Amino acid sequence: MHLSGGKTLQGQVVKRETGITLVETLTIVALIGILAAVAIPSLAPSSSPYDVVREARRAHSALVEARSRATAEQRDYRFSVSAGNTYQVQYDNGAGWTAFRTVSLPDRVAMTIGGGDSGEIVFKPHGRVEGPTAIALDDGRAYQRVSILASGLVRWEGPTP
Repeated sequence: MHLSGGKTLQGQVVKRETGITLVETLTIVALIGILAAVAIPSLAPSSSPYDVVREARRAHSALVEARSRATAEQRDYRFSVSAGNTYQVQYDNGAGWTAFRTVSLPDRVAMTIGGGDSGEIVFKPHGRVEGPTAIALDDGRAYQRVSILASGLVRWEGPTP
C-alpha cells in the first residue's frame, strides 16, 4: 500500500520516475501526422510529374481496351483526342460512333496524337490500325509516349522525347 508523498507503509521512499508515457508519445506522433497530412498538399505544386505518368497509363489502358473490345465484339473502336485535353473511346454502332468512355486530362497536361492536338486511332475488328501512330503527354516538365503499331500493338514507351 502506498501513501502520498512517495512513502510506503514500511517507511521506504519510492523514487518517482519522470518522463513521458507511451500514450503521450503516440498522441504526439498522431498530431504530427495530422498536421503533415494537412500541410504537405498545400505546399506541393498543383501538378506533379506523376500526373503525366498516371495519365499515360490511363491512356495506354484505354487504347488496349479499345483494341481488345474491337476484336472481341468484331466492330470498330476509336480512340479520339480533341483539343489536346480530352479523349474518348467510342465504338461503331452501325449508325455512328457511341462514346464508351470520356476522360478529361488535368489542367497543365496536354495530349498530342500523331503530332497534332486532335485526331483519332481506329481499331478494326481484326485488331489492326490503319497506320502506326503515337500519342504523347506533356506538362512542360515531364513527357510520356504511347505508340500504336500498324498491327494494333499498343506500347507504352515512357519518357522518350
